[in-house]
Amino acid sequence: MSDEQPPVQPPAPSWRSRIAPVIGGILGLAVFAFIVQNRPSQKVTWLFWSFSAPLWLLLLLTAAVAVVAWHLGIFAWRRHERRARRAQK
Repeated sequence: MSDEQPPVQPPAPSWRSRIAPVIGGILGLAVFAFIVQNRPSQKVTWLFWSFSAPLWLLLLLTAAVAVVAWHLGIFAWRRHERRARRAQK
């Protein structure tokens, strides 16, 4: 007798892993349409800076800053929760 076990079969891909590329493609097309529709430049004045940039770039940068701020807020909240749990022990 041998101690070899039959090979383990990997799990079948879930519906989420099959639909992810489709959703990614749809989002990619939406981003492309967004860029094409928002090509005109917009003047931006902030504090003592003044510059022009395409509207799509300004909106994309604004969204990126919002995402970073969101993640920093979640990081701070989790850190606070961890410290509170340690203080209770």
